Amino acid sequence: MNPLFIIGLFLVNFILSCTGIPSEANVPKQNQEKSPLSQAQAFIETKEYTKALEIARNFSQENPSHAEGHYTLGNIYTLLGDNSNAILHYQKALENNPLYHESYTSLKNIYRLNLLNIRKNIEDALQKKLQAKKEGSEQIKELQKHWASLLYEKAKLHISEATTYLLYQEKNSNISEFPELEAHLRDVQDSIKEIEEGKSRQPLKSKDIKEALYHEIHTKRSNIAKKHARILVDSSQEWYSTKSMQKSIDALKDADAQIAKFYKEEDPTSEVFLLTFDDEVLSLSQKIYSKLLENYESSLEISFRNRKHFQEIEEWQQAEDESKFMEQILESMTQAQVNSLWRYEKIKKEEAEHHSSMIPLYEKFLFYVPESGKIGEYHYRLAHCYHKNNNKEKALEHARKAVQIMDTYQSKEFLKSLES
Repeated sequence: MNPLFIIGLFLVNFILSCTGIPSEANVPKQNQEKSPLSQAQAFIETKEYTKALEIARNFSQENPSHAEGHYTLGNIYTLLGDNSNAILHYQKALENNPLYHESYTSLKNIYRLNLLNIRKNIEDALQKKLQAKKEGSEQIKELQKHWASLLYEKAKLHISEATTYLLYQEKNSNISEFPELEAHLRDVQDSIKEIEEGKSRQPLKSKDIKEALYHEIHTKRSNIAKKHARILVDSSQEWYSTKSMQKSIDALKDADAQIAKFYKEEDPTSEVFLLTFDDEVLSLSQKIYSKLLENYESSLEISFRNRKHFQEIEEWQQAEDESKFMEQILESMTQAQVNSLWRYEKIKKEEAEHHSSMIPLYEKFLFYVPESGKIGEYHYRLAHCYHKNNNKEKALEHARKAVQIMDTYQSKEFLKSLES
């Protein structure tokens, strides 16, 4: 054997013995082949959690990107009753492996148990507060503070849930769990607002609330809404590829409902607490609108061909059903275009209906469903659009058809103004 190799081996064993780290010769034979995580798991099984913790912690410090190392630490902290550190390491496992289902499930179990306890404590605190109020007891001051602190604790739990939601990248789970998470965040945000308003003796605008938790929730709500919208857009593409047009459209409409939370309504009836707008919201919003139009166009063509086939075999009821479906699609398209003009061009919706970009949509309506009971209304709208576009000939043509079909005072007066 090479003398240098023997000397090197001797030095390694000497250093290990001096530092207290066991050399291979000092490790029991049955453990020599075990990895650190296997050793930690063996100590978990024998309920020697302190030893397991030391091994797993050392391993994770040396391998901070090792998802299983953090997952093992999360398990040990859970067994030790340290939920804060358990959540921290389960989330780190997800940071390094966004599809680590076991880590995600462990987090959900902790949240579920903690939420049950918090809800029970909040209910108990509320009952005690109400009793103190009945009695005029001085204890009501401390009970009020305790009740508020429990609500803040609940808010922190839901913020942690949102962090986990953002880390975990399993689409079906994300879609199914979003509504409940969003409702939880909204509820605790409203509760914090009420508490802060109670302290200030007056209603507060969102920007005037000082409590940091309120704004942290706001940020989480914004981020999970964007993620949910992204997932729905991806899902709509999958449905589109399988020709499941209605499911694709429904997914896009749900995505748009999330994006709507970032935009102010034209005439809000009360103050609306919008989510935080950024470039990603604009990009998502425009992508959703573009994909919706693409889906609507495809649906129109499919339904148009179906109607033709049914007419050829004299299935008139089914042909009429296809006409009604096309009419619904066209009205959805016009509404989407009106919303886009309001969002991106800041054009009032009443004015947007007569914008030049609406002309192709109204013309489609005349082409696809000329037998519709609303056809006069669309001639009237086209007359306005062409008038705005300085095309008097077209404006007169459609205004006359509108009067012929509808014979309303409004259409007659508009035609008179064009003719004069």
